[in-house]
Amino acid sequence: MLDLTEAACGCNKWCRDHDSKWGKCGDGHTCLCSNGSQEDMTNGQSANGCGCNKWCQDQGHKSGKCGDGHTCICDERKNIPTLPAPPATWKEHWFEHRELLTRVYYDNDLALYYEKEVSRATIPKVSKFLGNAWRYVKRNYGSFGSDGRLYAIYHAKAIGGHPAYYYSSSHDNRNAIDVGMGSGLQQIEHPDMPTHEIFHIVEFAAFNIDGSPGFGNPPNGIWGDSKMAEIFIYDVYKGLSLHSDAKRFKNSVIGGTSNVPKPNTYWFRDWLLPWYTKGGGTKSLVNFFRLLSQNFPKHSGTNRYSRQMNWGEFIHFSSGAAGANMKNQAKIAFGWTNDMEKQFNKARSDFPNVKY
Repeated sequence: MLDLTEAACGCNKWCRDHDSKWGKCGDGHTCLCSNGSQEDMTNGQSANGCGCNKWCQDQGHKSGKCGDGHTCICDERKNIPTLPAPPATWKEHWFEHRELLTRVYYDNDLALYYEKEVSRATIPKVSKFLGNAWRYVKRNYGSFGSDGRLYAIYHAKAIGGHPAYYYSSSHDNRNAIDVGMGSGLQQIEHPDMPTHEIFHIVEFAAFNIDGSPGFGNPPNGIWGDSKMAEIFIYDVYKGLSLHSDAKRFKNSVIGGTSNVPKPNTYWFRDWLLPWYTKGGGTKSLVNFFRLLSQNFPKHSGTNRYSRQMNWGEFIHFSSGAAGANMKNQAKIAFGWTNDMEKQFNKARSDFPNVKY
């Protein structure tokens, strides 16, 4: 294929060429057209910069162009690594881990390491998912340091996982996930645990800020280890058009309850999903972490958060991210105490740039 630059071949141009005033991408290669105002379009934005070249690249191809105006033709050549190759082996030196890992795949966005017991037959599926997920994360939440790769470590002899961040020497200053997936092929290829660990990288390092004001249980956090991760995982699956995984995961968590901040709290059903929907899906999450990075207190002269947030601040920043006051929904989900009311009002005073 020749001349595969996108130029002006996105949906905005295609819709205008077909007698509509505005256009934007739907699922990445389908156009949504409108004759109303630009603000009337879903999520209120046009399709500039959202055409086939970018969509094909997000799927791991080098480039792409428009076919009939709303179908993408992708270059068969995959994205050829241009960054220096990551180490062929990696000796673990954290916690109780001491394995010598082998690099089994890499490109510009992913370096994948397996211990010897992990089946190599899983490499194509695992590398495709992780590469797409990490590209999606970087597109929405920033660069995560100067090294553009996610370093993913897979074990077969244990179950569980943890993350690491570019600003920490614990994993050699790499954005990393270290997961024990078991030995079965379906276990190794299952996406939930790796995506959960990727969320921790997002919450602790989005927009190149150090720390997560919401991680941990009250009074030293808001969402514990996992609650906010649930809506992130759902969003990643939707963003990658993994519709069956999105439906499966939603069904698995929507009935789940927590005792934080009160018994029988339905985090996903009564808070996360309504908030996510109100704010326009992905935009809710992205805006939340962006607003924190821009407004929440940091240690002097650093990009490291100086403290955890309280409930009133959480609802205030969540409202800013959604573009609507979420206090009434918070009452439904979490109950509402006098302390929450005081914290909420103080947060609105302390952070006036968070608007809704």
